[in-house]
Amino acid sequence: MNGHYLFLRDGCFPGVDTVAAVAQQMQLLFHLSVTNIRVRYRSVILGFVWAFITPAVLAGIFYVVFSLLLRVDTKPYPFYLYVLSALFPWIFFQSTVMQATTAVIDNKHLIKEAAFSRELLPLSICFANVLQVLPGFLVVMVLLIGSGLLPLGAFFLPFVIIVHALFAFSCALIVSSWYVYVRDVRYVVDIVLMAVFYMTPVFYPLDFALTYLSGWMKVVYMVNPMVWFILLYRICLLKDFMQTLSADISIGMVIGAVAVWCCLITVIGVKQFSYLKKRFTDYIST
Repeated sequence: MNGHYLFLRDGCFPGVDTVAAVAQQMQLLFHLSVTNIRVRYRSVILGFVWAFITPAVLAGIFYVVFSLLLRVDTKPYPFYLYVLSALFPWIFFQSTVMQATTAVIDNKHLIKEAAFSRELLPLSICFANVLQVLPGFLVVMVLLIGSGLLPLGAFFLPFVIIVHALFAFSCALIVSSWYVYVRDVRYVVDIVLMAVFYMTPVFYPLDFALTYLSGWMKVVYMVNPMVWFILLYRICLLKDFMQTLSADISIGMVIGAVAVWCCLITVIGVKQFSYLKKRFTDYIST
């Protein structure tokens, strides 16, 4: 085992000691993240290009099914730009949560042999996925500039990505810590993510869903935090997007919902991981 893994202390997250330790070990975080990307595309002919091919193919499928067959209207935006503006954020979130679920168990030998902040394991996966999704956002922005649809709000996109990354990382803390104790969590995560995907306006407008939902179903739909994150992404990426939403949804409501969900899940994730990690070594060998 490389000796530089021993510099990280396993403090009480979120304490000053742990935050300082993580800050001092940014090189280790970057190393773990880059390694994650390299392993992901090892022996793959097209390599990193798959990060673009997958969203493009999905967008094409959605175009045929929802734009041509079901006649879902995304005007004034071209369907593929409308979908891509939300598809990259969703793929980032889904990939982070799914890959981080088994992060602790997958690195059980590292945990046994080195003292470091366990939070770095899901954090490195989140960071790797941020690095992977950034080129996708750049492509979407170039296409939007060419179409004259990129608003000034695009300057706030980095802040949105950071907040979304914090939310995804916090979700990763929750599922990765529970997976150590209950291995069924991986299958629960797959089912929940599949359900949340269809309950998120990635390939259809929000108004399209709200037209067919009422009562408690509408409430459940709007409680979905990814609904608000996707709206915030589209506000930053699509010119005059707020004008396409119903009058009872304001930009303040979108930002407020994102802030509340991010703070809530961050607190839960951090506290839960801090509590459950105390007995990781007792379970990682099972």
